[in-house]
This record gives sequence, structure tokens and C-alpha cells, in this order.
Amino acid sequence: MVWVRLNAFGIATGEISSSRRTGQRLDRVLRVSVLIVILGIFALLAASGWIVLVAPIRRLVRYLAADDVGIRVGRSEVIRWADLREIRVETTAAGPWLEDFFLVLVAGGRRPVRIPDRLVPIVLPSVQRLPSFDNETFLRATGSAEKASFLCWTCQRGAAPCRPSR
Repeated sequence: MVWVRLNAFGIATGEISSSRRTGQRLDRVLRVSVLIVILGIFALLAASGWIVLVAPIRRLVRYLAADDVGIRVGRSEVIRWADLREIRVETTAAGPWLEDFFLVLVAGGRRPVRIPDRLVPIVLPSVQRLPSFDNETFLRATGSAEKASFLCWTCQRGAAPCRPSR
């Protein structure tokens, strides 16, 4: 069998070799090239949002819960009802392939917690029982297709207890 040597750009260099080693080298180059193309396609899909890393969502699924004390967002992390300052919905323009909206819980002394749309039903019944929670704004926000932020509830100190009613 006769093999033609190719340079890095795939152009024949004029050297002809009949050795088996050259064929093996070309076979290896072809395999590496295919692997690079596959990795490139994977990177493009990940960058365009078709592939979403789900580790943070799995952690939330495992620990997310609402009870009389507050909203549990981790093994030992709890946002107490008394510490909760505001609840808003942040919408994205990403469409159906990525998260459409996030329920954002803002508590004093910590970073806001963003709960993705598919996990919101876990805490929504408790959140909706908060005094003066605006369900109309929540519904308008979940139907929005643009990037925006909708304030659904703020704790007004002295007006009513900042905890869900029973």
C-alpha cells in the first residue's frame, strides 16, 4: 500500500512512503481530528444553551423545602421568615431551552437566593401565603418573555408579621 504524507493543512508534501507506520500515523491524526471536531460541537452547544449543567439544581432539589421556620435551601442553610426582606421574579429572554424565570429570595445579611422556575412549586404555596404577596404580578412575571424583574412582595415592618399565614 502506498501512502502520501500530508502536512498540517492537509496538503500533500510530495513524499511518498510505503511504510505501515505512516498509515498508522495518518489514522491517529484522523482520530484526533474527529475528537477535536466533536469537542468543538459540544462546546458550541454548551455555549448556546442547549446543554445546561444541573449540579446546582440537583442540590436544590435535594434540600429545598418550606416550613414554619423558613425556606431551607441547603443542608444547613435556612432563610428564616423573619429575615426575609423581599421576593421578586427575574425573567430571562432565553426561551424554553434555558430557565425562563427565577424566584429571588432576598434576606438580610446574605446573598439573594435564586430558585429556578421548575423548582418554584416547592416553595410557592408558602410564599403565596405571605401577607400582601402580589399574585397578579407573579403571574404577569411568569408569562413575560423579556428580561425583567418583578417585585412580588416586601416585608413592611410593623404592619404585619413577615411569615405565611396558615
